[in-house]
Amino acid sequence: MKRTCCGNSAYVCLRFDGPTFDSHRVLKLANELETPLEEKGESRMDHQGGLRIQHYESPNYDERPAGTVVDTVVIHATVLNTIREVIEHFSSPQTQVSSHYTIDRDGSVISHVSEYKRAWHAGLSKMEDGRTNVNDFSIGVELVNRNDGSDPYPEHQIQAMRHLVKAIIVRHPIRYIVPHYACAEPPGRKSDPIGFDDSWVRDLVPPH
Repeated sequence: MKRTCCGNSAYVCLRFDGPTFDSHRVLKLANELETPLEEKGESRMDHQGGLRIQHYESPNYDERPAGTVVDTVVIHATVLNTIREVIEHFSSPQTQVSSHYTIDRDGSVISHVSEYKRAWHAGLSKMEDGRTNVNDFSIGVELVNRNDGSDPYPEHQIQAMRHLVKAIIVRHPIRYIVPHYACAEPPGRKSDPIGFDDSWVRDLVPPH
């Protein structure tokens, strides 16, 4: 067994003297190991964004509808106070919730679901252009924050979010970056991320 490069920045692969498996297969094997939580994640560099990403797979995802173009990023606040709480929450099949990424206060980035799968982060949702089921065509990015209006978003966290979104834009034709509250249906159902500042992302996509 050895680590190999699959030629796709979205995956890290292992070769078992035969077929090459994608990162989800690798992570399922890694999760079977009886190791502390901090040691289960697999670290790799995201070359587009220059970020080191830890992988803790969530079972809460499914396939996107055939032919779906991913053109939206939804920014969330976790409400949960620590990255460990988020990992455990998203790792439980009982919660039926996940996101593609979580960014800790220090700028550390966690991947839970492949960008090419549908994570369950937006819930009942509708875009301004009338499209519903935003999970189908979006990537969810969580910011560790209590969402109480007083917990700040540190600069390291915001800069990591910007680098991550720039990397996502390399892989997908992103046209919209929206806070969760802006697409939750009905309006007012969600408040996160309280304190979202449009200037964090305004320059990352062209105006519509």
